[in-house]
Amino acid sequence: MKINLPKTFKLHTNATITLKKEDIERYSTIFYLHVPNINEVYKAFIAKGFNLLHKDDYYHLSRSIDSLLFDVKIYNDGFIEGSIGIKNQMVNVIYQLFDQYRDVYDNLHIFYRSEWDDRKGWIIDIKKYFRIELPPADTIPWKVKIKDAGLFK
Repeated sequence: MKINLPKTFKLHTNATITLKKEDIERYSTIFYLHVPNINEVYKAFIAKGFNLLHKDDYYHLSRSIDSLLFDVKIYNDGFIEGSIGIKNQMVNVIYQLFDQYRDVYDNLHIFYRSEWDDRKGWIIDIKKYFRIELPPADTIPWKVKIKDAGLFK
């Protein structure tokens, strides 16, 4: 499975951020999507075969995709985080997540926030991407391949 994530991008604050390969390898959520109607989006995920694990302050959903775990959290404030991988080695995803609900909300709003960077905000322009290749779940050792992919149009 191939995943594209922003490498160099501009925030609404005019800050330009360039991530390193090591930032992606932290297996941490740094990109969040945002939607205005979480209930419609939740229903879209259920229609696409996701299972509800629990509902407290957020919907926690998952499903298997190409033998990997696709984990999704939809928060009450409209933010969504998603990742694909195995157990504690999950890669944050944007476009695979968006594809699951774009039938009910076709606008892509990406928010950047990380544990190691004080800068945060809405992404308004993406200059370069990482191309990440996920191996099959039964590959030992399980290690993602991260390449600089430039700009996709």
